Amino acid sequence: MDLVLTSVRRSGKRTYDPPLPQDEREREFSVKVPFNSLQTNAFDESESFRLMSGEENNAAKLPLKDHAIKCDQGISNDVGFNCSNVTISHVVCGHEGVVTLSSPEYEIWENEGAIRITVLRSGGGVGLTTVDYIINHLTTDDSDLTPTHFYTTDQTITFLPGEIEKSFLITINDDRLVEGNERFMITLANCHEDLTLGVQRRAYVTILDDDRPLTNSQTSHVVSTPKRFSYFKRQLISEYTNSWEDVNVVETTNDTHTRQIAGIANEFQIKAHNGVNLNQQAGGDVFLVEAAEIPKGSDGYISHRVTRGVVSDSNSGFYGVSIDVTKAGLHHLNIYLLVPGGLLGKYYDDAFFTSNSLSKTRVDSVLNFTWGEGRVR
Repeated sequence: MDLVLTSVRRSGKRTYDPPLPQDEREREFSVKVPFNSLQTNAFDESESFRLMSGEENNAAKLPLKDHAIKCDQGISNDVGFNCSNVTISHVVCGHEGVVTLSSPEYEIWENEGAIRITVLRSGGGVGLTTVDYIINHLTTDDSDLTPTHFYTTDQTITFLPGEIEKSFLITINDDRLVEGNERFMITLANCHEDLTLGVQRRAYVTILDDDRPLTNSQTSHVVSTPKRFSYFKRQLISEYTNSWEDVNVVETTNDTHTRQIAGIANEFQIKAHNGVNLNQQAGGDVFLVEAAEIPKGSDGYISHRVTRGVVSDSNSGFYGVSIDVTKAGLHHLNIYLLVPGGLLGKYYDDAFFTSNSLSKTRVDSVLNFTWGEGRVR
């Protein structure tokens, strides 16, 4: 019998009724049933409690209220849980539980790194049981988040006897792209046969976009200086211009072809713009400039000979670049905006790493996803 559903919470408190304990006052129901109602769904969310016997001591430590704990994963940046006591009212009556998410809505800024999700289990924490959680993309995709934190790929929550609340972390990737707010859904599923999924088995998470005022690689560009009127299209020494498509490479504003002399430093400037294409007025960004040699007859193969430029910050939104390539030939000039907390990964269909075999480019806070067979999706 579920006393909450058959008395005070449904019919109203009488003068001689004792106060409900805190854990019962916090229980949430999806349907509000007024006193004297004849609604057929009034008891759909009732829970069946049983008296724990001595034979069940391995599954339940008695009294239940003295052994109830909540556990949070990742406090020490590892797969372990930090647990603490929690107050419940159950003494010798309980069951394996109904599991729910603690909130139907979560919000997190994109640059916060991870969001903590809490799963609640009713019934006093009887027995060992498990439940999975699944990520459903609404306006997000795999590049926006990782379903776990860096120390695990396990999406199964295990409740040991006595555990009535567990929390875990989902990694949020800060990709420095102006995308607007994005949403995904967390769903509890595949619970152990003795466990029941509660009404609040889904939660929506909104990732708040923080990229509009930040320097953006797509809107920033290369400009000339009074000393040298040279323009580049991702290429430093060339007979002709080759395009190099990558959202993390700063685009230039002029298609003029140019030749430079090997061994003589080439100088130019980068002008930083934010996510809505307005000039940045201060410095602090980190740009990486590299000239990658294109071997003759390479058909787009990745070069292992790279010359790195020197970048100076004028603290006004302009960045001076000097790069000295000592070997003549064709080169790609690649300019990257480096953002802390992200790893750019390029995944190919074969071992030759040609531009035609590039399968996927994604930015992750940590490289922590399972790749089975075939292309990375």
